[in-house]
Amino acid sequence: MKLFITLICCTCLLACADGTQGKYQQEQTFNFSQFPIGKLEVGPIKIGQKLHEVEKHFKGLQKENIDAWTFGFDGPSEKTAVLYSLHSQPLIAFIPYLETDSIIAIIVIHKNFKTKSGISPSMTVGAILKVLPNAKSHYNPMMDYEEIDDLGNLQSFIFTSNQEAIANYPEVDSKSTPTNLKPKIDWITVFKEDKGKSILSNDAKSIDNLKQNVQKQSDSVYDLIQKDKEALMHK
Repeated sequence: MKLFITLICCTCLLACADGTQGKYQQEQTFNFSQFPIGKLEVGPIKIGQKLHEVEKHFKGLQKENIDAWTFGFDGPSEKTAVLYSLHSQPLIAFIPYLETDSIIAIIVIHKNFKTKSGISPSMTVGAILKVLPNAKSHYNPMMDYEEIDDLGNLQSFIFTSNQEAIANYPEVDSKSTPTNLKPKIDWITVFKEDKGKSILSNDAKSIDNLKQNVQKQSDSVYDLIQKDKEALMHK
């Protein structure tokens, strides 16, 4: 996804621009082993916590506000999601619920994070299937990326459109067995159950509804044009 790639490049440039900050960052470390990715949580951080409550875990790291839409979530116009980076590399981001600071989703980006079953960002589709042999992928038309879901743990493994497709999808809302095993996970989304259900089941319905509404509007405009033509012909 272009937004995500741009985000990483900007983060790197900002870090290089400040030599003092870069020198300080080189002294920073992060203990990834204390943050295993689990159901509704990443280490001690849980879905539903407040944004300010997680700050203590990332002291000394880069912090910036970004658009939640970068990772496929709705948000107001201002940048409400929070991204933490280490040595100019994005680590993890937190998505708050609309107009609150309560975390509704956690975006895990760095490859050193791992789920309790051993899946991590940058892992290939083939490696995922060794852990989840029955996993299916599906296409998210709203964001133009593919996902493999571990619904038991409420986690989604995201593959952006800058990679080759994982599978073919006969229908917008269909799930398919992955045939391309090479693409790598761009990030892992840990989501709240009701949010997860809406992500997985409502995209196709939303698109269908949008198409129907557009068609209705087009029909209405056409009817008005036809009525105007008939009115002019009878004058």
